[in-house]
Amino acid sequence: MPRVNCFKCGLEGNLSTKAIKSSGMNNRYWYVRHYDKSTGKSKWCYLGAFEDLPEEYKMLLQSSEDNCTQHSTQTQETNNSDLSSDISKNISLSTLTIERARGPVRIRR
Repeated sequence: MPRVNCFKCGLEGNLSTKAIKSSGMNNRYWYVRHYDKSTGKSKWCYLGAFEDLPEEYKMLLQSSEDNCTQHSTQTQETNNSDLSSDISKNISLSTLTIERARGPVRIRR
């Protein structure tokens, strides 16, 4: 999640969300998580629902989401090309049959 300056306390922290299930509905509420290195604990500042967030935070979330989607798409394309090359290697290897007779291994095509 993006790092922001909290508009409630003025400290820097990570913009985070928590999903709360209430009355059968799922609601997402936004917080800023401030991590204190000296104690190893986090302090949370409640911001409210997405509609209550300042425009600056909404724009950061949108750009962060776009970057994640773009990275995911690039990773998927890379994985697909790796998979197709692996498949072609497996196909060429599967056309070879290895037989072990008495003595050395013979490879027949």
